[in-house]
Amino acid sequence: MTLSMVLAWIAVVCVIGTAWKYIARISKSVKLNRMFHKIHIPMGVVLIITGLIHGLLAGNFMDTTLSNAKLGTVIFTLNWGTACFAVSILLGISYLCRKICKKNWMQIHRILTVCMLILVIVHIVDVGIQLPSRILTLGKDSTDIQDKGTDELEEVQENVSATFSGAQLKMELTKALLTDIRVRSKWLLQ
Repeated sequence: MTLSMVLAWIAVVCVIGTAWKYIARISKSVKLNRMFHKIHIPMGVVLIITGLIHGLLAGNFMDTTLSNAKLGTVIFTLNWGTACFAVSILLGISYLCRKICKKNWMQIHRILTVCMLILVIVHIVDVGIQLPSRILTLGKDSTDIQDKGTDELEEVQENVSATFSGAQLKMELTKALLTDIRVRSKWLLQ
């Protein structure tokens, strides 16, 4: 679902933006620190909201509309996205409990931030980076595109999608491994 993908990238931007708060602070740039100080909490809230909605919409096909979307198909399963969402909630809780934890809350918050960054990277590698087919046709030679009829061009655009997917890689490796096992077992039985 396109909305879920857009929300996912907004959440990634929010993760990066909130993590930059620490870099802005240690840079000793007053302007940079002030800017990231102002947007840190709102970006964290946006991260939690977009992460929740993305998780609720995840698992639907790209052509799914809001009217026929199935909510929550994968959010309550054990996956990297759910782990990211759980850590984002823990980050919010660590902020809310800062007066109880006193000086330790900042260390907890920073450790959770590092965990969040690692989990987001793992989640992106596992699920994959998906780009709309429009982006792929931009790099093509315009004469190639003009030579094709509109029906043929639409068919090409529907079939083309850029995906770097760890999930697909795992599936391909599993298929290759099973094929190898089948071939070896036939060879051993002969």
